Amino acid sequence: MNANRKAAVSGTGARLNMRLPESQLATVKAEAGKRDMKSRRFIRELLDRGMQTLR
Repeated sequence: MNANRKAAVSGTGARLNMRLPESQLATVKAEAGKRDMKSRRFIRELLDRGMQTLR
């Protein structure tokens, strides 16, 4: 398990608060539901995927 995943699992990671348009949050929640995931976990996955493209 990599360090980012360990932090997410153990709850020792940094906290991030952000505002999203209601429609965007609704879309995220719907997509997370399709994958049987919690929306916060899905957002972390999306961030991780986006960061992978920068490498």
